[in-house]
Amino acid sequence: MESSLLRYVVFLYFSIGLTRPCLRTEPGTTPAPSTCASCTADQLDLSAPANEGELVGQETIFVQGPADANGCATASLQCIGDANNVPLMEVNDGIGTNAPENNVVTFNIVCSQAGVWQSQQAPVMTINSAQCFVTTL
Repeated sequence: MESSLLRYVVFLYFSIGLTRPCLRTEPGTTPAPSTCASCTADQLDLSAPANEGELVGQETIFVQGPADANGCATASLQCIGDANNVPLMEVNDGIGTNAPENNVVTFNIVCSQAGVWQSQQAPVMTINSAQCFVTTL
């Protein structure tokens, strides 16, 4: 009796061990929550601010970017100057951003899991508006 039981246990052990690799598994990907793909330009106030002394307000340009590695929407906000006008950009009514490169200030944003635009650079903050100014040299 012991011999039969032992053979049965050994048989089950190897049977389970042999079939385990054959169990069907499907690779899965976790889709990004739809909220982080849903941000639009309409969530931001990009209108031209009032002139402030020698700073002339103009509309901020919204450029939709590709989705990031998590499937979340990305965009850049741009303030464009020219050879005679240096661009300056603020976000959220007074927070300075990047220095201009080739007469363009670019500020990158990403849609958060909460469905709001956030800065991609530190410090990460919710972005509600951008103000573009140009000033003469």
